[in-house]
Amino acid sequence: MGALALLLTAVIWGGAFIAQKLGMDHVGPFAFTFYRNVLAGLFLLGLGLFRRQKAVPHRNNWVGGWWCGVALFAGMSLQQVGIGDCSPGVCAFLTTNYVLAVPVVGFLLGRRPAWTTWVGVAAAVVGTYLICVTDGWCGGMGRGELLSLACALAFGVDVLVVDHWMPKPGVDVLRICAIQFFTCALLSLPFMLLPSERALIGWGNVRAGAGAILFCGFISSGIGYTLQSVGQKRVAAPLAAILMSLESTFAALFGWLFMHDVLAPRQLAGCAIVFTAVLFAQLCDVCRK
Repeated sequence: MGALALLLTAVIWGGAFIAQKLGMDHVGPFAFTFYRNVLAGLFLLGLGLFRRQKAVPHRNNWVGGWWCGVALFAGMSLQQVGIGDCSPGVCAFLTTNYVLAVPVVGFLLGRRPAWTTWVGVAAAVVGTYLICVTDGWCGGMGRGELLSLACALAFGVDVLVVDHWMPKPGVDVLRICAIQFFTCALLSLPFMLLPSERALIGWGNVRAGAGAILFCGFISSGIGYTLQSVGQKRVAAPLAAILMSLESTFAALFGWLFMHDVLAPRQLAGCAIVFTAVLFAQLCDVCRK
C-alpha cells in the first residue's frame, strides 16, 4: 500500500508539469501560483477539521510556515515562469536537481557532504548540459532552462528550511504546511499587478484555466502531499527515493503522450544521466545513515 501511494504521488506530480504548462495558455505564472496555493491551503485546512486530536496553536507554526512559504514561492514562481519557455519533461528533469542542490547549499552553510554527493553533482552537470545545450556543443541555454535550474536551487533551499522548522516544538504538519501555501499565495499577489499578468487576470481566463489550477491545487499539492506522507511512513527510505524520483520520468512521458513533446536523443541521454545522478546521491545518503 505504501509503495503504491508513492508511485501514485510520482504520477500525480509528473502530471502537474503538464497542467502547469497548459495553465500558462490562460493565466499568468503568478496568478497560477496564487490560485493553486490558495486551493492547497484550503485543502489542508479541511483535512485538519477531520482529525481526532485538535492541534494546539504555536508560534513556530506561524514563523516556520512563513519562512517555508517564502522559499516555496521562490521555487514555484521560477518553475512556473520557466515552464512557459521549455517542455514539461525538460523542466521536470532540471527541477529534479534540487535533490543535489540540498547538499551543495548545505556545504555553503558549513555542512560537509560525502564525496559521493560530489560524484552525483558532477554527473548531473553533464546531464544538464546535454538537456539544455541542444544547438551544437557551445550553444547557450534558453530562458526556460535557466529558470528551471534556478528553481531547483530554490527548492533545495526550501527543503533545508522545512527540515529546520519541522522538528521544532509545537509544530503541526498540516498547520505549518497550510500556512506555507497561504504565504506563497500572498507573495504572488503583488506580481499579479504586472502588465503581463493583468492582461490575463479576467474571469474568462481563470475559468478557461480552471482545470489545470484545480489539478495543481487539490490533486498535486493537496492529495499528492497526503499520499507522500502515507507512503513514506510505510516504505523503506531507499525504495521511497526511487519511487519519488520517477516524477520527472512521468512528466516526460505525459508530455510526449498529451503534448507531443519529443526529446532529442542527446536530451534523453541527459535525462537518464540526471535521473541516475539523483538516485545515486539519494541512495548513498540513505546507506550512509
